[in-house]
Amino acid sequence: MILGIFVYVAILVFSFLGIFYGIVVVLNGFKRYRQAVLIADTPASKLDSVATGPAAVSGTVEPTSRPLVVPIVERPCVAYELTVSDAGAGSTRTPCEERRHVSFALRDESDTVRVTADAMVEADVDLTVDRQRDLEVKSFEESPAPVARFERDRNLPSRGMTFDRTYELSWIEPGDEIYLYGRVEPDTTAATPEGNRPTDYHARKRVAAGADAPEPFLSNKVPETILAERKHGLVKALAKGIVVAAVSLPVFLFVSGIAPIFLAG
Repeated sequence: MILGIFVYVAILVFSFLGIFYGIVVVLNGFKRYRQAVLIADTPASKLDSVATGPAAVSGTVEPTSRPLVVPIVERPCVAYELTVSDAGAGSTRTPCEERRHVSFALRDESDTVRVTADAMVEADVDLTVDRQRDLEVKSFEESPAPVARFERDRNLPSRGMTFDRTYELSWIEPGDEIYLYGRVEPDTTAATPEGNRPTDYHARKRVAAGADAPEPFLSNKVPETILAERKHGLVKALAKGIVVAAVSLPVFLFVSGIAPIFLAG
C-alpha cells in the first residue's frame, strides 16, 4: 500500500516537472534565437564611432581596477561564476553559489569603452570550454590543495564520506577577446587613476544596465559561431521541449484524475 502511494506520487511529481521542463527548454530556445536575430541585425561597431543606445561592440578585455581571482583555478579574471553542488545518500544540496564581477574596459585599435559591473550582473554569458571548468571530488577522495583552501575559506560543510561534490566554474580573463551586446551611454563618471575627470570625458562611453536597457549578452566566441549555435539550437530546443512536454502532459492529466473527470463528463 505504502509502495503504491509512493509510486503514484512519484509519477505525479515527475510528470508535472516534465511539463515544466519542456516549457522552459522551448522558452530558452526562443530566447537564444532572439539573441541570434539581434546579433545578425547589429554589426559590431568600432569603439571610437559606436553610437549610444543598443549596440554591439567587441574588443580585448583590460582591467580598470585590481582583477579578481578565480577560486580553485586561481587565475586573474574580471568576472567569474561558481556553483558547488553535493549529491549523495539520495539527496542533493548547493552549499555555495558565487557570481562576482568588476568593471573592465574593452579595447580595439580605435578606442576603449568601459563595461560596468551592473551590466555584467545582468548579462547572459556564453563562454568557450577553455573558460569553463567542471571538477568532481568523490566522497572517498581527498580534496586537491586549491579545493581544500576554497572549502576552508568559504566554510563549506564536510562531505562526510557521503556526498560527491561538483564544482562548476566559468570566468573571463584579461586579454580575452569579447563580443558584447548592450546599452551604450556616455561615461560621465569616467576618472583617471588619480580620481580626476579626464579632459576628454565627454567622448568616453560605457556599456551599462538600466530599466530601459536590452538584456546584455557577452561571449568570447566569434559572432559567426554564436549565430550558428543559436539558430540550430532553436530546432533542437523545440524538438526536445515539445517531446518531453507532450509525453509528460497526458501522464499528469490521467494520474492526477483531471483527464478522467473531463472524459466522464
